[in-house]
Amino acid sequence: MVEYFPNPEDDESQQEKNREFEEIHASDKDVTWTQDPKSYITIMPYPRKQKIMARIYSVKNEKLYLIDGDTPKQVYYKIIAMGLVTRMEHAAYLGKELQKAYVALKHGLYFNQDDELDFNKKIKD
Repeated sequence: MVEYFPNPEDDESQQEKNREFEEIHASDKDVTWTQDPKSYITIMPYPRKQKIMARIYSVKNEKLYLIDGDTPKQVYYKIIAMGLVTRMEHAAYLGKELQKAYVALKHGLYFNQDDELDFNKKIKD
């Protein structure tokens, strides 16, 4: 079994291996936003159908597509295959929001795009 995140303090040889990497700290100052020139996308869980949905709009606010799937992977691969995103940070953001919508769907949680999930805030049936 491969240990992906070993505790470096448990093994001196692991500490030595980690010294080979340059350590870089990521922070909020690295976060920037630029409008994707291809589209903007809203994400939402759809509990009645047990699907997650992505509504795709042009940058001129025209409704283009409604893509649904059972998993985040199905939805983001379809979005990518259709060429609806051009910026890497947009694709990364969509993956995060689709996964969050999926977790909300599976656990009956309230979902609001861009907000953190609150595991104490359940949706009403």
